[in-house]
Amino acid sequence: MLKMIICDDDKIFCSSFEDLVIEICRERNLKYEIFMFYETVKLKKFLEDNNDIDLIFLDIELKKTLGYELGNYIRNVLNLQKIDIVYISNNSSYAMALFKTRPIDFLIKPIKKEDLRNVLDQYLKLNKEKKEFFKFKNKIGYQKIDVQDIYYFESENKIVKIHCTNNIIKFYGKLNDVEQKLNDSFIRIHSSILVNSVYIAQFKYNEVKMINGELLPISQSRRQYIRKKQMDRWENNS
Repeated sequence: MLKMIICDDDKIFCSSFEDLVIEICRERNLKYEIFMFYETVKLKKFLEDNNDIDLIFLDIELKKTLGYELGNYIRNVLNLQKIDIVYISNNSSYAMALFKTRPIDFLIKPIKKEDLRNVLDQYLKLNKEKKEFFKFKNKIGYQKIDVQDIYYFESENKIVKIHCTNNIIKFYGKLNDVEQKLNDSFIRIHSSILVNSVYIAQFKYNEVKMINGELLPISQSRRQYIRKKQMDRWENNS
């Protein structure tokens, strides 16, 4: 799912631009969700509560603020470093001011479909190698972790611990919610443990051994399920 924001105080432009984005997403067979904003106050509030946006199309000449000032706010105040920004303008004289906010591109009005298609293709190419991230919020703020860096999740007293390849990160949450966000490589071996099967070195009857030597228990009620997962894994790798 590609989650995008379009922010421009010209409602007519927003509508036509959204149509172009939808056309290209359908051409590329992309699942998408688009959020529209005509003023920065509401956009700031939205971003404070939602860190899972992938791409923002941001007009530079907004009435109450300049788009790159909002870009600075996104990067330096909200500390949202993973969101990609594409600026939109009637002219190209803002290049140096935009540099510090690290946009991936710059579109000049009137927007040509081919130019927008190139921008979206560039975004997809840049993000192809990023693969999949697990997104969450803790005391530090909004975070993203590459799922390839995660050994397993452990839940204890409403706190979820993410056991990564080089550290442990905690946040408040439910393991059921975490499981819904992840791909099939993650296996629920216990009510409180969700394991990345990529890092399982050995399946045993009542536990799994991780590649780092850790032994994690398999609950009795899940042993038959885990056994089936083990057999499926062998068949897929044979």
